[in-house]
Amino acid sequence: MPGARYLAVLQHSFTLASIAALAFFGSLHEVAHAALWLVLGLANTPFITGVLTLEHRPPAHILRDRAE
Repeated sequence: MPGARYLAVLQHSFTLASIAALAFFGSLHEVAHAALWLVLGLANTPFITGVLTLEHRPPAHILRDRAE
């Protein structure tokens, strides 16, 4: 099955990402409990800014006239 190889690579990528995230955030938690939350807050800041920016301006392609 040719698709099985890609599925295996996808599964391995999620496994490696989970291990890396646990190691990274576990080490942050060992250094200082506040460091974990500080890093997570800083990582989420651009996404929060983007959501708040786009909240009142939906893309033009979804603002089509309903009569169409």
